[in-house]
Amino acid sequence: MLAAPRMPYALARDGLLPRPLAAIHERYRTPHVAIIAHAILCALLAVTGTFASLAVLVVLLTLLVYLACCLATIQLQRRVVRPDGGVPFRVWGGPITPFLAWAIIIWLMSSPTRKEFLSLGAMMVVATVVFFMMRALRPDAAPAATQM
Repeated sequence: MLAAPRMPYALARDGLLPRPLAAIHERYRTPHVAIIAHAILCALLAVTGTFASLAVLVVLLTLLVYLACCLATIQLQRRVVRPDGGVPFRVWGGPITPFLAWAIIIWLMSSPTRKEFLSLGAMMVVATVVFFMMRALRPDAAPAATQM
């Protein structure tokens, strides 16, 4: 509940979600609007579904984030990115490790039901629509990867 709102906060900070989600509480220095919005969304989802289906949906979403990280790791190694001008980005096992992790993630994602995948797809469609709407409203808020 306290870590997950960091993603909408970061997206709002970068202009890819509505700006109010990027608000930081003056006293506590937390993304309070993102936390409240996340809590409301979680409550709505909890009321509309079973715990088991929500747990599977959260795991699928988390696995998608991990999958994206694996793919990003491959790109970072391929481009020889140097954090802070230091040593190039390296992963134990070289390019094999992200591919192995990718395969394991795909294997883990093979067990959910069709209904659970349809729910995931619906969430991804909504997220994609919101992303493109925000991008159209704020053309200067392109993701960092496209600004290179």
